[in-house]
Amino acid sequence: MSAEVVPESVAAEAAVAHEEHKASTTVAEAAAENARSLKLDEMLSARQSADLSKAFTLNDKYRFRRELFGGSDSDFSQTIGLIVQMNSYEEARDYLLHDLCWDSHNEAVEDFLTIIKRHFQA
Repeated sequence: MSAEVVPESVAAEAAVAHEEHKASTTVAEAAAENARSLKLDEMLSARQSADLSKAFTLNDKYRFRRELFGGSDSDFSQTIGLIVQMNSYEEARDYLLHDLCWDSHNEAVEDFLTIIKRHFQA
């Protein structure tokens, strides 16, 4: 058996092409993995939103109790319990804005409503 002699420039071009292909495959694989992790993250977020009590982070709970419920844990919990029984986001929004007289332009109210909206979309 005789070894094939390949000019050095051809061998170098082949090595560079192989490395470029390997790098592009790695980038493509990383992008695919990133897309999968985003989908998983979205699924977990949706699952937590479906269970409204888990949709609020610890910081959210403290903030909303302080800013929207006058520091009352029982008022916060009762409101969440009522919202869970409602049939739609619109019904919950109407309750919060009209029955509780919340200001729809208040940043805390907007953030609270965003979490409630995700709950009904889940």
